[in-house]
Amino acid sequence: MKMNLLQIAILLPPALFMLYGLWSKSKTTSLKALKNGALLFSGLGILTAIVSGISIYLEGQQTVSLLEMNGLGISFKIDALSIIMLGMVSFIGGIVLKYSINYLDGDHNHKSFLGRLAVTVASVQLLVISGNLLLFFLAWVSTSFALHQLLTFYKTRKKAQLAAKKKFLFARLGDFALFGAFALFYQSTGTGDIQTIGQIMTTMGEGGWMIELGAALLVMTAALKSAQLPFHGWLVEVMEAPTPVSALLHAGLLNAGPFLIIRFSHVMDAAPLAQTTLLVISGLTAMLGAMMFITQPAIKTALAYSSIAHMGFSLMASGLGAYSASLLHLVAHSFYKAHAFLSSASIVDQMRASYINKPKRKGNPLGIAVAVILAVSATMTGVYLLKLNDSTDLPLLILTGMITLGVALLIVFATDTTSIAKTNLRLLGTAALIVTAFFVWESIFHQLLTGVLPVAKAPHPLVIGAGLGLLVLFCLPIGYQIFKTKSAVNKVQHTFGVHFRNGLYLNLYLDKLLGKYHKSVG
Repeated sequence: MKMNLLQIAILLPPALFMLYGLWSKSKTTSLKALKNGALLFSGLGILTAIVSGISIYLEGQQTVSLLEMNGLGISFKIDALSIIMLGMVSFIGGIVLKYSINYLDGDHNHKSFLGRLAVTVASVQLLVISGNLLLFFLAWVSTSFALHQLLTFYKTRKKAQLAAKKKFLFARLGDFALFGAFALFYQSTGTGDIQTIGQIMTTMGEGGWMIELGAALLVMTAALKSAQLPFHGWLVEVMEAPTPVSALLHAGLLNAGPFLIIRFSHVMDAAPLAQTTLLVISGLTAMLGAMMFITQPAIKTALAYSSIAHMGFSLMASGLGAYSASLLHLVAHSFYKAHAFLSSASIVDQMRASYINKPKRKGNPLGIAVAVILAVSATMTGVYLLKLNDSTDLPLLILTGMITLGVALLIVFATDTTSIAKTNLRLLGTAALIVTAFFVWESIFHQLLTGVLPVAKAPHPLVIGAGLGLLVLFCLPIGYQIFKTKSAVNKVQHTFGVHFRNGLYLNLYLDKLLGKYHKSVG
């Protein structure tokens, strides 16, 4: 493919969605035309991702520069990571736009909402293909401001306005942190080109204090963007926004945190202290967020805590250095969460039905032992097939151990309950599918990202120590559920349930720390 054609192609998706935003403002534009346009532009974005993917296969990854000086300006990075993200964002953006046309039917600001939604999608698309620090930063800030316009769409919803202002404050803190990180990287390497920075980091090994500090600021930025503890409260509070906004936020914009870390994985590998910090924060978020999720009575609040936990898991995989597994989880969560929010009404019915004839545990030690053995055997089979047997694979083994715990819990519910055989077989099939899908797709993503991610190396002792510590912590709540056979809730469980239902009050403490400051921001 010729370079000039590639330049036009890679700019097509964000340009089309930006054009859609302007098109929606026209009084002569019909909703039917907007609906067809959403599907058309989404399809063209996916087609662009496919064509660019073929180009990568034939010519290798490349950076397309239109206007640049010292690695700063307008340039686009075309590699497997940007193409996967571009295709995913284009698809989800088109689906959310199509859904919004029916969802807001009759609203007098209908077209304005569609325009704001399209501009947000365009900003995310520009972010994932950015090839230098300046364009990346501008796109990053643009996604935040575009989202703010969506969160404040209904001016009369006071709770939504207040939540949006709190999000605005955290977003600005994240912007300052990202700017500081990029300034340090530019000062250390003398370039703003992302690919060149990665090459320099590879030859440098462990970076100096400037790289370590810059990586720490990246961790802070990702934690703020992806609602990691203790900055998670805003995500729960912005549920006042329309459902399409929640779908786009949880399926797209939250992923910016893990994407940031994966894109600058070479920097993270050169900063073990920052990597360990990321691992601890995200690991605790994944575990505590999951426990908060299962205690929520409201479906949208539960989905919010689910996203918090999933973002924690994805960032934890990056903290372990398993970047391909992190991207795999990011993509899978995006499609799952978009569907979950856009079908939240039917999910309510499913949740209600799940409490009818809930199966009881038998408490059979043999059944529990068989479940654990099956889960471990399935995992070890995957480990053997992928030949994970040296120190460079230890982070992935730790991650696999955490997945094994979840699979063991599923198998226990299938072999040690009074549920009917059909349900048991479904649970066993789901457990087998999870293990198989993880190993197969992780291997595929690892191959796709060859040359994009840093070459695997023995992890730093701090990373291994933190990873093993988190694995032990994960064993406690899951092990408790595996061996807990009585369905009755005792006083201790009830007390812990109340605390987790309220998010361990972390958001309240943070609100007190902020005082009334966030009420005047934005």
